[in-house]
Amino acid sequence: MKKLILIIIVLITTQKYSYSQPCPNLIHFHTQEEINNFPIKYPDCTKIKFGISIEESEPGNIKNLDSLYNIKILGDLVIQNNDSLYNLNGLENLDSIFGSCFIQNNSYLFEISAINTLKYIGNLFYIYQNDTLPNIIGFDSLDCDNLNLNINGNNNLTTIAGFNNLRTVFSIGISSNKKLRIISGFNKTDTINRYLNFSWNLYLDSISGFNSLKYIEKGLSFSANKELTSISGFNNLNTIGSDFFFDSNYKLTDLSCFKSLNYIGRNFNILANFSLPDLKGLEELSYINGDIYIYFNDVLTDITSLINIDSIGGNIKIITNRDLPSLEGLNNISSIDGFIYITSNGKLSDIQAIGNIDPHSIISRDSIYKDLEISNNPKLSECAIESICDILELPEKTILIEKNASGCNSIEEIDCTTAQKDLYLSNINIYPNPTNNDLNIEVSENNIQNIKISIIDINRSQYLPLNTIKNFHNIKIDISELNPGFYIIRIDLNGNNYFKKFIKL
Repeated sequence: MKKLILIIIVLITTQKYSYSQPCPNLIHFHTQEEINNFPIKYPDCTKIKFGISIEESEPGNIKNLDSLYNIKILGDLVIQNNDSLYNLNGLENLDSIFGSCFIQNNSYLFEISAINTLKYIGNLFYIYQNDTLPNIIGFDSLDCDNLNLNINGNNNLTTIAGFNNLRTVFSIGISSNKKLRIISGFNKTDTINRYLNFSWNLYLDSISGFNSLKYIEKGLSFSANKELTSISGFNNLNTIGSDFFFDSNYKLTDLSCFKSLNYIGRNFNILANFSLPDLKGLEELSYINGDIYIYFNDVLTDITSLINIDSIGGNIKIITNRDLPSLEGLNNISSIDGFIYITSNGKLSDIQAIGNIDPHSIISRDSIYKDLEISNNPKLSECAIESICDILELPEKTILIEKNASGCNSIEEIDCTTAQKDLYLSNINIYPNPTNNDLNIEVSENNIQNIKISIIDINRSQYLPLNTIKNFHNIKIDISELNPGFYIIRIDLNGNNYFKKFIKL
C-alpha cells in the first residue's frame, strides 16, 4: 500500500510539471526563486502579452535573470529597484517589446548588453538612475519608428554609442548623467518628431553622429553641458520646428556643424556660452519665427553669420555680451514682430545693422518691456539710425534710451538729421530755430512729386501730421499751440525721409 501511495505522489508531481501551464498575460517577478521557476512552470512561454516586471521584494533578492532565456516578445519590460542585479543575461533572445522598456534604479547594474539584439520597442525606452552602469553601447538592431528614448541620471555612465539603425524617432533626451563624456551614433536618424535634448551632462566633452538628421519637429537643446567643447555631425539638419537653444555650455567654441540649418520655428537662444567667439556655421539660416536672444556670451565678438535672416517673428534681445562690438549680421532683417531690447553690452559701439527694420513691426506684447529699449551700453554713442528715428516719430510706441555714451544717452541726444537717406542738406532749409509761433521750410528740390510733413515732440506725447501741402517750395507751419520743448520734424520728400530737431520756445 505504501508503495502504491508513493507511486501516485510521484505521478501527480511529474504530471504537474510535465504539462506546461498557459503563458500568462502579465508576470511580476519579486524573488530569485520566481525567476528560476519560470522555465519549469512555463517551458514553452516565449511571448507575454502585457509584459513582465522585475522588482525585488527584499534588497538583494534578485541576482540574475538567467532563467528567462525563452522570452522573445513582450508587451512591456520593467526592471527596477534591484540592488544586486549585475547584468541582464538571460534576455539575449528578447526580440521585440511592443510597449515600453524601463530600466531604472538598479544600483548594482553594470551592463545591459544582453538586450543589444532588440529589434523593436514600440514606445518608451527609459534608462534612469542606474548608478553603476558605465556605458550604453550597441542597440544597432533597433529599427522602429517613434521610439521615445530617455537616458537620464545614470551617475557613472561615461559613453553612449550606437543606435545606428534608428530612422524616425519620437524624442531623444540625454540629461543629468554626471560622468558622461562621449555621445556618438544615431547615424541613420533623419527625423525627430518632438525634441532632441542634451542637458546637465556635466563632463560631456564631445558629441558626434546624427549625420543623417534633417528635421526636428520641436526643439533642439544643448544646456548646461559645462565641459562640452565640440559638436560634430548634424551637417544635414535643415529645419527645427521650435527652439534652437544653447545655454551654459561654458567651453563650447563653435557651431560650425549646423551649416545646413535654414529654418527655426520659434526662438533662437544663445545664452551663457562663455567660450563661443562667433556664430560661424549658421550662414544658411534665413528665417526665425520667434526671438533672437543673445545673452551673456563673454567672448562673442561676431554675429555676422546671421546675415541671411530677412525677418523674424518675435523679439530681438541682445544682453550682456561683454566683447560684442557691433550688431553686424542683422543688416537684412526688415521686419520683426516684437520688441528690441539692447542692454549692458560693454563694448557695443555700432547698432547700424538694425537700421532697416520697419518701425511699425517693433512692438512689445509684454508689459515688462518697452517697444524699444537701448540702455547701459557705455561705448554706444550713435543711435541716429533710420529705424530708431522712424520709431521716435510714432507716438504710440514706448521707448527707453538711457545710460549709453554721450549722443545716445537719452532720446533728446539722438540727432536724427544724421539718419537722412538720399537727400542733401542743401535741398531743405528750416528756420527759425528755436521758434515761438511759425516754422518755415524752404525746399529747393525742383522735381517734387510728393511731400509729407509730420512733427512729434521728443517724448512722442504730441503729434502733428501735415499731409496736405499746397505750396511745396515754401511751407509755413503754425506751431503756436505746441508746448515748449524739443521736437522732431520729418519731411517725406518723394519717398525719402529727412529728419530735423527744432526747439519750440
